[in-house]
Amino acid sequence: MSLTEGIHARLSLGPTAHLVKAGLCLLSLVAGTVALGLEVHRVLATRDAAEAVLREAAVAAVAQLDGTRAGLERAARRASHTAAGLAGIRVEFAPDAFGPWLDNAANASNLRCVRITGNHVVSLPLLFLLVGHNSDSVWASAQAEQLERRSFSSGLFPYAVIAHSESGSFGFEPGKQYALRWPTTLSMETVCSGDRDSSFLEQLAEHPRHKLSFLEVPDSGAIKRAILNNAQTTLRLIGDQATFTSGAPITEAETIGERVAQDTDTLAPDYRTYLRNGKGNGRRMVAVPVRSLAAGQPIVTVGAFFLGPAGAYRAEPSRAFCAEFIGGYMQDSQRAAAAPIGYYTASVIP
Repeated sequence: MSLTEGIHARLSLGPTAHLVKAGLCLLSLVAGTVALGLEVHRVLATRDAAEAVLREAAVAAVAQLDGTRAGLERAARRASHTAAGLAGIRVEFAPDAFGPWLDNAANASNLRCVRITGNHVVSLPLLFLLVGHNSDSVWASAQAEQLERRSFSSGLFPYAVIAHSESGSFGFEPGKQYALRWPTTLSMETVCSGDRDSSFLEQLAEHPRHKLSFLEVPDSGAIKRAILNNAQTTLRLIGDQATFTSGAPITEAETIGERVAQDTDTLAPDYRTYLRNGKGNGRRMVAVPVRSLAAGQPIVTVGAFFLGPAGAYRAEPSRAFCAEFIGGYMQDSQRAAAAPIGYYTASVIP
């Protein structure tokens, strides 16, 4: 072929060749875009699945926090177990959602939040030619907290213990017992161990009606529902001025005994022994409102109390119904909350 013919052929076929080349480039671009879309979807789906697992792990872990180093260790173990399908699990703790986040806290008191981070390897076969590898680690995290609850349509034990002070833990000491129901005669011998304070008893004696402590209507059916199922006949809020009744001592004693009998450890004499035995199911732990002796006797908080062993409650006027203060109440847990007092639920932090 002569030079003139070659130039003529190139000029004749050039536009077609360029169109084909442009089409192939466009096809490659479309294919790459589709591949990228599919892989991005795979990455996002993997991250969403990992976050769901970590949220479950965070809620399970935060319920283990009780203000102790042992609680932090239990939370870390529970998180790792729940998120066992993920890699690189890291568990951190904080007093609130703003931090600081710590993975090895020297003081566990009031650490009420958990943050869990982990990753999952995702396959990226369609992007191998573009990125040079066919997998990558997708990281995710989730946070949960022990959230204080201040409104109750159910969940409260139907008594109100009396605060010994107006701040902090309201004068309650873990390990000491306080009156759910008061005896007819107030003396150092008849009241519960935590109530043995002469000035406090003198103040109480000046207002005999303050010894009324039952929160529900004195109907046997309502009493049983309240004690066995934490049922309430009215909505209660922190700050409410509650109305107290004399209840029905015989029905109350029998029903509290029935609730104690529903626990799988009915004989532990105190909460510490109960935890050490490790066989209880939590039925002896109750959320009890705390009321002030100030005007109107408002409900100021809620505390976790531990019911006495089988046979501890008798309907004798001279005997108090006592329960051991153990700290903050953690819903659906067999342990106290991380905070020293209050009612808390495990909640995901958005």
